[in-house]
Amino acid sequence: MKGTALGMLARHRLPISLAGAGLLTAAAWYAVREGTIFNFHEYCPLSPVCVLFTTPANGILWPWGAFFFGTLLISALFLRRLFCGWFCPVGLAQDLLYLPRRLMKKSPARPATAGQRIASLASRSIVLAATIFAPFLTGAMLFAQFCPMIRIGDVLYRSDLAGGILTLGTLVVGSLLIERFFCRFVCPLGLLLGWSGRIGAKVFPTLTVHKTCKAGDKCGKCGGACPMKIDLCAADGALDDAECILCLTCVTQCRCYSINTQK
Repeated sequence: MKGTALGMLARHRLPISLAGAGLLTAAAWYAVREGTIFNFHEYCPLSPVCVLFTTPANGILWPWGAFFFGTLLISALFLRRLFCGWFCPVGLAQDLLYLPRRLMKKSPARPATAGQRIASLASRSIVLAATIFAPFLTGAMLFAQFCPMIRIGDVLYRSDLAGGILTLGTLVVGSLLIERFFCRFVCPLGLLLGWSGRIGAKVFPTLTVHKTCKAGDKCGKCGGACPMKIDLCAADGALDDAECILCLTCVTQCRCYSINTQK
């Protein structure tokens, strides 16, 4: 696998992600150039979720946001969370923030424990539920308090300087200490894409990492490779996990991993 074109792509994921996320950011900036960064709601793929129950009442509808949300959700049926691993600007920022710790580690990081995975699922489920229902109950979009893009706007335009700095500071510190902190404990969009990927794998040919190794815990070479802290040592066959972002780090780490479609 390491000598294939896919292996080459996997080993250069960060610069490829930098280019992809940069293009997305530039496109978003161009789209809102006549307004402010707060107009990003118009194009944010999570915006249909944020206003799900309030659209009939207040008439808010962002067609481009709905288009991007639908595109990502449908693509996840076949490509899982490829967007999260390769194109998401927030995901890239987290990778870069944690990169020094990953490079300095002399021993591989441990995969997430069962308790940590439960906490991850619970926290994102709560954020998702609050994102959907809070606007219906309060009239305010709760996720705007967590959205890095909106919080950057709060700092730039001083609309909520203290709150923006607090949120962004928390996300930066969290990402320095915990790999992919925002993805694993906050992001409701990633949660939805993960569910979509698992549903797709039951119906369609879905891009999936496969493991052929039988060494289990005896090797442990790939144990800390996954940035989403999936327990790769315990995996067998298709890695049908909602947390997988198809970053292909495991593929570059060990030749026992490959990627093909699952159905």
